[in-house]
Amino acid sequence: MKKFLVISLIGLAAAPSIAHNTDTNFTGFYVGGNIGIMTQPIATENQLSYNNALTNVSYSFPYNMTLQKTTGFIGLDFGYDCHLSEYKLATDLGININFGDANRRIPGTIITAHYPVDTLQFILDAVGGPDAGPLNAKLPPDAMEVDLKQQYAVDLKFKPGIRFANYAASFYGIVGGSFASFRYKATIGPELTTDTRRSVEKSFQALGLILGVGLEYHFTPSISANLEYTHTRYKNLKTNDLTYATVNNDIVKMNSNFVPVYNKISAGLHIHF
Repeated sequence: MKKFLVISLIGLAAAPSIAHNTDTNFTGFYVGGNIGIMTQPIATENQLSYNNALTNVSYSFPYNMTLQKTTGFIGLDFGYDCHLSEYKLATDLGININFGDANRRIPGTIITAHYPVDTLQFILDAVGGPDAGPLNAKLPPDAMEVDLKQQYAVDLKFKPGIRFANYAASFYGIVGGSFASFRYKATIGPELTTDTRRSVEKSFQALGLILGVGLEYHFTPSISANLEYTHTRYKNLKTNDLTYATVNNDIVKMNSNFVPVYNKISAGLHIHF
C-alpha cells in the first residue's frame, strides 16, 4: 500500500499542466467524489462466559485477537478552499461508505487445546441442544466468528498546505474528526446450520481522530484531482454482556472491547466554483 501511495503521488505531481491556475489569491466552494482502499487492523479483547442457573455451573474463556480486512470504499465531498499566494487552506465535509467488514474466526482446535472439552460441551449444548452431535461434529473447523463493519463515516477535515508548480499543485496535511456507525456481530459455530448456530449483534456510534497527508493538482482552475492517505482511530467500544438465545436455563454472554482503526488511501475528483 505504501509503494502504491508513493508512486501515485509522484505521478500526480509530475502530470503535465493542461491549464495552470495562475490566480495567487482566490476562495470558493467545491464538490466531488472519491474512491479508495483501506486496511482495518482492529485489536479486540474478548470474554465468552457461560452460566447455568440450575446447576450453578459457570465458565469464562478470555482471548485476544486482531480483526483484519482490506476492502474498498466510496465517498462524497463538499468543501471550501482558500488559496493565498503559495498557501492553501481547505475545510472538507465528506461521507464514506465501506464495502467490507473486518472479521476473524477462532478455530475450534485452538480453543479445545486451551480449555476443557467438557466445558465447551456445556456451551455447545446451550447453543445447539443435546442433539447437536459430538464436539468435533459441532465445530468443523471454526468455533466462533467475530465481525465488525463500519457502516458509514462522516468526516470533517482541515487541510493546510503549500502550493507549488506555478500554483497548479499543492501538498497539504490533514487533521480532523470522524463520526461513524459500526455493527458488531459474534457467532458461535459459524459453520453450523441456521437453526443450531447462535449470533448476537450490536450497533455503535463513535467519534474518531483523523490524521493524514494529501496532494492536489489543478488541471484547470475549476477541476482538480487529489490523492490522500489518512489514519483514523476511534474511541474504545464495548459490547457489555451481549446474551445469546439459549436453552435449558443456560446463559452465554459475549464481552468484547475493541478500538476501530482504519488506514485509507483515496483518489478524488473535485469541481470548484
